[in-house]
Amino acid sequence: MHRKSQFKSGLKTSKDFSWSEREKIVKEYLRSSQTKQAIWEKYSGQSEEHGQLIKWMRRLGYEKSPPRRRRPQRKDQMSSKSNKSNRSKSSEEDATSSELRQLRAQIASLEQQLQDSQLEATAYRKMISIAEQSLKIKIRKKSNTKPSK
Repeated sequence: MHRKSQFKSGLKTSKDFSWSEREKIVKEYLRSSQTKQAIWEKYSGQSEEHGQLIKWMRRLGYEKSPPRRRRPQRKDQMSSKSNKSNRSKSSEEDATSSELRQLRAQIASLEQQLQDSQLEATAYRKMISIAEQSLKIKIRKKSNTKPSK
C-alpha cells in the first residue's frame, strides 16, 4: 500500500521501490552520465538521495562503484586550475607513453620468441625426416598405436 504522504506529495521513499525497480534505476545510473541526485530525483521526486543508490548497488552485487563524476566548474575556478591540470596531464602523458613503449618492446620480444620457436620446430621436423630417410627407420610414432607399458 502507498503511504498517504506519497499521494499528497508524489514522493517515493527507498522502501517504495521493488528490487527490480531498484536494479533498473542502478543500471540507468551506471549507463548514463547523470549524477546520483538527478537519477534519484527523476524516480523518487526527492532532491537528496543520501547514498541510497550506492547501498542498492552493493546489495545487488555491484562491487565497485563508478568513478565520481565531477561537478561543473565556474569559469574563475577553471582558469586557476588550468595550469595545474596541464602539468598533471603532461606527466600522465609521459607515463602513458613510457608504458606504451615498454609494452611495444615486450610485444616485439614475444614475437621474436615465437618466430624462434617456430623455426626450431621446423628444424626438428626436417631433422627427423632426414634421419628416417637415411637410416631407413621410422622415428615418428603412428597415431593409432597403443601407448607402451
